[in-house]
Amino acid sequence: MNFAAYEAQAYSIGINEITNDKINREILHRLRANDPTLTEVGITDIDCREQDYYNAEKHRGAEAAYEETRTYYCPTNTNELGWIGYFIGRNSVVEELTLFHIITDNISTLGEANIWFLFGEGMCHNRSIDELSILGMRLTWDLISSLEPFIINSRGLTEVTMESAYSSIDHTGYHHLASAFSGCVNKCLRNITLTENEIDDEDLVHIIEAVGTHLQLKEILMGGNDAGQKTCNALRNILLQPTTVLRCLEVGWLGEDELCTLVSGLVGNRRLKTLSLWGLSSITDKGWIAIGRLLADTTSINNTYMSNHTLSRLKKNYEATKTKGIPECVRHRLSLNGRHEDKQRVAMEKILYYHSDFDMQPFFEWEFKVLPIAIDWFTKAAAETTGFEEKIKRSKLSAIYQFVRDMPVLYVEARLRKDLEDIKAKESILEEEEEQLRRQLRDIPRRRQILHDQKKSIIEKLGGGM
Repeated sequence: MNFAAYEAQAYSIGINEITNDKINREILHRLRANDPTLTEVGITDIDCREQDYYNAEKHRGAEAAYEETRTYYCPTNTNELGWIGYFIGRNSVVEELTLFHIITDNISTLGEANIWFLFGEGMCHNRSIDELSILGMRLTWDLISSLEPFIINSRGLTEVTMESAYSSIDHTGYHHLASAFSGCVNKCLRNITLTENEIDDEDLVHIIEAVGTHLQLKEILMGGNDAGQKTCNALRNILLQPTTVLRCLEVGWLGEDELCTLVSGLVGNRRLKTLSLWGLSSITDKGWIAIGRLLADTTSINNTYMSNHTLSRLKKNYEATKTKGIPECVRHRLSLNGRHEDKQRVAMEKILYYHSDFDMQPFFEWEFKVLPIAIDWFTKAAAETTGFEEKIKRSKLSAIYQFVRDMPVLYVEARLRKDLEDIKAKESILEEEEEQLRRQLRDIPRRRQILHDQKKSIIEKLGGGM
C-alpha cells in the first residue's frame, strides 16, 4: 500500500480490520475523530507497554496504569505502522510524538529497509506536532529518511529529542538529517537533544551547523557523543552570533584544545547561562584557567569589564550541583554571575573585588572627561554594592590623586578655564544689571511728566485753590 491507498480506505475500513489490540484500536479511533484530549502519542514495542503498565500498576493501581499507557500504540506489522502514520498525518490535535524502544524485527513484514517508509509517507502531512522524540532505539537509514519530509514541512516543530538512540546509519544518513533541519520551512526549533547516540565529530558538526540556522534555539544537549574540534568550532560560531538566544548547552568529553575553543565563543556572549560538561572532573588546569579567565579576566579593569557576566552554572552530566569538582575561584565567579540580572552591576562587583589599585593611566587619553566619569562610577558603585565601602572611598581618592599627579598641566589649565568661565558669567550678569539701570534712567523724564500732568489736573479740578 501507499498513501493514496490509505487515503482511499480511510473512512470505509473498520478499525478492527487494522488491529486486534484494544488500546491500538482506541488510539486509531481518537486520531480519526480528532479527539481534542489526545495531544500525546507514543509508538513502542508491546513488551515495553506491558512493562510500563506493570510498573505503574504496582505503584499506583490498575486505573492509573491504564491512563498512563493508553496512548502507547504497539504495531505488530508494517501495515499497522503505515496506518498509524496515516492517521497521525491527518490529525490536527496531536502535539507530541514519541518513538521508543521499538524492536523493528518484531513488526517487519517487508524487510528492514522498508519498514518506516509507509509510516513516514503518512506522517509527513501532519502540521500540529511540535515535539518529536526518538528514545532507546536504532537510528536506521529508513527511519531518518521517513522523518525528513515531516521535519522539513512542519509548521511548528520546536523540540527534537534523539536520546540513547544508537546509530546504525552512515555519514550520508546524518547529512540528510542535517539537511532536514536546515531545510525547515519554518525554522522554529527551540530545543534539540542528541545525547548518548555515539555520533562522531564528522557527523555531529553538520547537524549543529544545521540547527544553528534556527534563530529561536535555546537549548542544545549533545553529551554522550564524540564531539571534537569541528563540532566545537560550529558551537563557537553559534555562541558568537549577536542574535543567539541559546541559554543551555551540554557537550560530552572534550580535550583541552576543544574546551578552549568552546570557551572562546563565550567571551562576548550574553545569553548562555548553563554549560554542562560530561568530562567536568577531567578538566585540566589549562581548561580551568580558560574558564576562570572567561568569567573574570583580571589582567586589567577593562578586561574584567569585558568578561562574561552571564554564565552562572557549570554541571556534570545530569548532576544538578553547580559546584562539585569546580575550583573555588571559578565557583566564586559563577556565583557573582548568578547574583544579579543587571549585568552592569555584576561587572561592577567583579572590578571592585579583583582590583585594589585602580590604574587610571589607560583612561588619560580621554583627558579631563575621565575624572567626572570615574567619580560618577564610584558614586554609583557605592549606592549599588555592599561590602566595598572602604575600597570605594580609597579608590575614588586614588583616582583623583592620579589624575592631578600625572596630568598637572591639563588639570591647572582646566581649572583656570573654569575660573575664566565663572568670571565671564559674572561679567554677563553685571552687564545685564547695568543695562537695566540705563533703561530706568531713560524712563525717568517720562515718569516725571506723567506726575506733572496728574498734579496739574488735580489743581484745575480744585479751582486753582492750590
